[in-house]
Amino acid sequence: MRRTVAVLALATAIASPAGAQRGRRAHPTHPPHTEAQTLLDQGEPAKALELLRGWLRKNPRDAKARLLFSTALFMSGETQKATAELDRALELDPDLRQGWLNRGALEIAQRDYAAARRAFEEAERIDPTAGDNALNIGTVLLLQGDLTAATGRFRTYLEQNAGSAEAYYLVASNYAMTGHVQPSIQALGYAIQVDEKSRRRARADPNFSDVARDPRFQKLIETDAYVPPPGSSTASRDFEAGFAGRDSRVLKAVIRAFEVTNEPFDRQIEVGRSWAIVWGQRFRAKVSPVELAVTRVELVAPPAAGFGPSGWRQVADAFYRAVTVELVKLSRGVG
Repeated sequence: MRRTVAVLALATAIASPAGAQRGRRAHPTHPPHTEAQTLLDQGEPAKALELLRGWLRKNPRDAKARLLFSTALFMSGETQKATAELDRALELDPDLRQGWLNRGALEIAQRDYAAARRAFEEAERIDPTAGDNALNIGTVLLLQGDLTAATGRFRTYLEQNAGSAEAYYLVASNYAMTGHVQPSIQALGYAIQVDEKSRRRARADPNFSDVARDPRFQKLIETDAYVPPPGSSTASRDFEAGFAGRDSRVLKAVIRAFEVTNEPFDRQIEVGRSWAIVWGQRFRAKVSPVELAVTRVELVAPPAAGFGPSGWRQVADAFYRAVTVELVKLSRGVG
């Protein structure tokens, strides 16, 4: 297996409670679980190790602290020591669900899928209602070559997370990683229907690299099937400039227009072969060719943006004026 399973991560532990303190104590007098987890969340495993070492010298049977210590070691690249600490934590407390999840991820990394399945089944025993049980076990079943059983588990996971783009995406990613093209594309298609940014995410996801050459994947990834919600505000204007993908002057002008009109936007732009999409906080902008030397900019604001007809007209006109100005600047090599 060349890639890590999409749903698993070794460098995670028990989620930090809300409002966790961000400081640390050199000589803790109470279990430093929250402080250590906060340090791990901040990407500071060395500080977490320092904090936990002192505590574990006096409290060697604190399984939760030992699990956090293991996680910090994994994050520091000390895999052998981390594995030993993980095993010790599970010996002390076999009901540490996160410990079994970490163990399962480790076994997958080592390609021992039978052991990974046993670990995830232990996690399921501890909390049969946890939403990730079906996903984790389904992933291992895929890796073991049992497509039918894996699909059953994934179906359960999707039912438990009805309408979730993230759920569909993770299932699609795991199918893709194991070379199951058709179910991967089907699940990804559902994810894109719920949240079109799933398409952009899949473009850069190495788990899709083996299916990326498939014509069905290419068709899905290059199709903008977005349908504006009923009641959306829309606008369209053409500009005399050709479309050249990421290097298009109109696309650059649209990005600058978001900036100069102070419209917040997602700076991760999706660029396909024949269109580009910029997601603003209040409206979506699509840039696409109409003919060889004409590019169209379409704006869509969902009803939730709260524009009335006159307010939308003012916003759209101001935005298009900004695009025009920035396009002239780009044509003259200004800025």
